[in-house]
Amino acid sequence: MEYFRSNEYVKRRIEITHANLRAKKTKLESELRNFDSLKVVIYANYKSMADKSREGSNNVILSERALTNPVDIYNRDMDLYDELQQVDRSLYLQPDFEIVDGFTEFSEPASPSAAKVALLSLIFGIIVAYLDVALRRFNAFLANLK
Repeated sequence: MEYFRSNEYVKRRIEITHANLRAKKTKLESELRNFDSLKVVIYANYKSMADKSREGSNNVILSERALTNPVDIYNRDMDLYDELQQVDRSLYLQPDFEIVDGFTEFSEPASPSAAKVALLSLIFGIIVAYLDVALRRFNAFLANLK
């Protein structure tokens, strides 16, 4: 295990992954702050539009293009937050390189030996032979009853 800790390739791989995740985390946090301020501005805009009196206005606005869809902004904000959570999880768990220690060693193979297979086959054969003889005698007994 000490070999992996001192291996330059493993060290560089862990450092690069860690640096990339840190940079991605910083970028996501910045984007989340931008989305939060955008949500505040949109909320204030809708609030001011709701507060204005519309009395006497006969204006009709026809447009196929909407300025923004606030639901999309909130959904994208949640997607970024989920991505940030995954980056934090990856930073904490460091899944890029793992060492599994503590395997149990067995002195015997898991499959049975040839002698064991031969003994079990012999026992199974004897049981099948006795069943065959018993069924033939039972069949002869039934034939005599007629």
